[in-house]
Amino acid sequence: MPQPRPGFTLVELVMVLGILALLSAVAVPRYTQAVNRYRGQAAAEQIVRVLQLAQSTARQRSTDVSVWFDVPNDTLHAPQLDDPDRDGAWVINLNQRPWRARLTRADFQGQTHVQYDGYGETDATGSAAVEAGGITWQIVLDTHGRLNVEP
Repeated sequence: MPQPRPGFTLVELVMVLGILALLSAVAVPRYTQAVNRYRGQAAAEQIVRVLQLAQSTARQRSTDVSVWFDVPNDTLHAPQLDDPDRDGAWVINLNQRPWRARLTRADFQGQTHVQYDGYGETDATGSAAVEAGGITWQIVLDTHGRLNVEP
């Protein structure tokens, strides 16, 4: 009688591949949703950081500083802020890495910009929204100048 060779049978290999396929079918959508949630939240937090930087820069320099929201191009412009990565004004494209998000709305009392005066205060209230993978995050500027991020 011949000695059986060590190894796996074709049935065992097919079973393992089936289990792996099933696990992948469950894991991939959850991973994609988690990545999209992270991208949207990171984009919203980046907007908050730019607005906070504009506010503190206005206070430090005792001058007006504005942040413009360009919704069709998914960008933020801060002409009075110096971009640390290149010469010129600060421009952030939310459609690029690491965010890959869309700026879907910006409405600050009918305007698409927020302006801080030399005291770091603004009269603008309103919100902006970013979306990544169907998940929308809102950045709300309240009447006291506080910024909140809401999913």
